[in-house]
Amino acid sequence: MFVSNNDESVMLFDDEVDGIVKIFKALADKTRVKVISILTSPKKHRVSEIAKMLDMEVSRISHQLTKLEDMGFVKGIRDGRNIYYEIQDECIKTILRTAKDHISGK
Repeated sequence: MFVSNNDESVMLFDDEVDGIVKIFKALADKTRVKVISILTSPKKHRVSEIAKMLDMEVSRISHQLTKLEDMGFVKGIRDGRNIYYEIQDECIKTILRTAKDHISGK
């Protein structure tokens, strides 16, 4: 266990540290962060829409969405032949917002 003397410490057990590292590794990719950013809007998006917004190949976006889905960050909802993606875990929005606030000095 990691111990901090700070009054606002976050005590972490080894399995929690492993989980947090896994989250940050998933967020260590620019494309995945951009995809998550797009999916924070209330609108659900198809892979092709995200690919167009990011000017990237559909296959590349699809691959990244699979990784984000595996992490439980996003989910795909099938509607006929289309799959629409949205944020599944609201915590990921908080992490993204907190990181944005941090870099903007808030």
